Amino acid sequence: MKTSRRGRAVIARLIEDDEFSVWHYLGGGGLMGTGALLAGGCNIGQGLSGAATLSATSLLAVAGILAGMSLGMVWVSRAST
Repeated sequence: MKTSRRGRAVIARLIEDDEFSVWHYLGGGGLMGTGALLAGGCNIGQGLSGAATLSATSLLAVAGILAGMSLGMVWVSRAST
């Protein structure tokens, strides 16, 4: 498999970066997988299927997902400045 220079640079930066190492990403992925198992599905299925049927709990979950995403982006942007 051929990897571009930019791709190799991104991978090298992820591995070498102390603050956000590849272990943080793997740990986050593991936590997301555990959450999906506990919730009985994934966030995409919750947003697409549940919101399409106007399920109140699904709409609440999607609102929580969006709020968490917004808070996470604020947190990451503050940490990088």
